[in-house]
Amino acid sequence: MTTRTLQALCLVLSACSMVAAQDRRPAPLVDYWPQGIEGAVSLTFDDGLPSQLATAIPILNDHDLHGTFYLNAGPDIDWTIQQDLWRPVGAAGHELGNHAFRHPCSCNHTWIAREHCLDNLELGDIRNFLEITDATLDTLAP
Repeated sequence: MTTRTLQALCLVLSACSMVAAQDRRPAPLVDYWPQGIEGAVSLTFDDGLPSQLATAIPILNDHDLHGTFYLNAGPDIDWTIQQDLWRPVGAAGHELGNHAFRHPCSCNHTWIAREHCLDNLELGDIRNFLEITDATLDTLAP
């Protein structure tokens, strides 16, 4: 990119920013947030890692915050151990979600097995992955 092109791009972005700032109106308050709160942050964690159990959850608990933890509950994981570790997390008010056990991403990623990349999966394959992990995760909630 030439210096002249970069300068022109900066000028356009600055102009857009000024127009956006002039057009800014206060956002209307919605009535479903408690005590006048105007928004929320969602804290999510992938893969159900040991570091989340050892570090993230105690920090969240210390600050009366809750997170959403997407757990890998596939057939390659010893879920009997995982159940005992994650059940108290859910009981403490954190949300436990299904991460699935295959990582169905694009075949453009070199780290994913070709037979498991999204481009090569059919809807039935994905449904099967989710049903397997759903059944496993259901053991966390009575």
